[in-house]
Amino acid sequence: MVHGRWIILNSSRLAAALTTTSLLSSSSSESPLLKFGIIADIQYADVDDAENFAKTEKRFYRGSLEGASQAVKRWSNENDIQFIAQLGDLIDGQNNLQYGSLKNIVAEPQSEIALKSVIAILDELHPENILFFH
Repeated sequence: MVHGRWIILNSSRLAAALTTTSLLSSSSSESPLLKFGIIADIQYADVDDAENFAKTEKRFYRGSLEGASQAVKRWSNENDIQFIAQLGDLIDGQNNLQYGSLKNIVAEPQSEIALKSVIAILDELHPENILFFH
C-alpha cells in the first residue's frame, strides 16, 4: 500500500520493543557494521486507555503517539542509523469501528485519520530510510 511518501508492506503480525540495535564486527574496538532502529505495535487510536481483550495489560492508545515521537527524537539524534524498521500495527483495529469504544461514538471509520496522525510523527524522519511491514 502506498500512502503519501510511505510504502507500507503487509506481513505477518510481529511484536518488538522500540530499540536501536547495532551489529558489531568481530573486533569490539571497531565501529558497528550496521546500526538500525525497530518499532512495532504503535496501535494508535483516539480513545481512552483500556485493558486488552484478555484483561492482562493496560493499553495506552493516545499515549502511543508520544512513544512514537520519543523514538523519532532519539533516532534523529543518532546520525549513524542506516534504517528504521516499522514492524506493524501503526493503528489499532478500533479505528475501523468493528469493536471498541469508538463504535458508538463516531459514525465513520477513523482509520485514515489515525494513520495520518502516526505518519505525521514518522515523517520527521527520512522516509527513504524507513521500512514498513504490515
